[in-house]
Amino acid sequence: MPKAPSGTALHRCRRHPGSAEPARARTTATFAAHAARRLFRLDCCRAPTGGVRRFVRGALGSGLAVGARTAGALLLNKLLAVYGGPGGLTLLAHFQNLMALFTTLPNEGTHVGIVKYLAPLRAGSGRYRAWLGAGLLLNGLALVLGTVALVVGRQALVGIFRPSVSWVVLFALGIGLLTANTFWVAVLLAAGRLRAYVWLTVILSGIGVAGVGAALYAGLPVENVLLAYLLAQGATLLPTLGLCARYGLLQPWRGQLSRRAVRDLGQFLLMAVSVLLFSKAVDFVMRDVLIRYFDLYQTGLWQAVAKLSDNYTMVFSAVMGSVYYPASRP
Repeated sequence: MPKAPSGTALHRCRRHPGSAEPARARTTATFAAHAARRLFRLDCCRAPTGGVRRFVRGALGSGLAVGARTAGALLLNKLLAVYGGPGGLTLLAHFQNLMALFTTLPNEGTHVGIVKYLAPLRAGSGRYRAWLGAGLLLNGLALVLGTVALVVGRQALVGIFRPSVSWVVLFALGIGLLTANTFWVAVLLAAGRLRAYVWLTVILSGIGVAGVGAALYAGLPVENVLLAYLLAQGATLLPTLGLCARYGLLQPWRGQLSRRAVRDLGQFLLMAVSVLLFSKAVDFVMRDVLIRYFDLYQTGLWQAVAKLSDNYTMVFSAVMGSVYYPASRP
């Protein structure tokens, strides 16, 4: 008996006599569609899981840094409140606010742009050096501007600390060291070295508290204790440079200054001006007014409540900052 015609043959006879190509094309298209749907389902199932896994891993990795910063802040506040006299906490807050006035432009401006633009680049490339040089140049200009402001407005800025000339010089030196440290920490973050960032944060928190404890134990006045706090934090620049050298991030700047890099990083610097004027400067002036109308102890009561709020904000910003930086590397 003759065999029944196959599906392909039937299709060929009824619609396209003498040719099986349309049937084959439709079969191939159907197979491709099924394969695409399967791949889409797999991607939909896997991508969120991988993203959540990276998020959790980054959050756990930053947990140590957040814990160190929180513990360091609490210990520092306790030391100055108990052993720094009735105005110790107020002077600490005023000093930290003063530090922020000189470091906000680099930290909230240049360093944010450095992380953005260095992240996709290979260390040592021409563009990498150009962005690195632009960041160093803008940080240098910010430090020069801050030094001029410190000299011109010395009484308004640091008069409450009764500073000597050597105190002002050491303060400017500490600000320079701290700014350089945060710059190279930003370079590490741009390279995805989250683990190095975590350990440097732990060191920064620990060495600041240790410096304050040693200065209080030595019986130094509160003004010099606060200066020791700044210089101790600035000393963290040494391990930071060591880690940058280890990962090959210390690239020489060969004078290849890019106007585009300076312009683009300058936009971040302009955004940081708003933070400086409407946040840090407002806090500084408000506290200065309270100190003038009330004594240091009464201002410290208000400052203790403000510190509690700052601790909650610090925890949130530390977690979000370390998790949403470029992907970490081992």
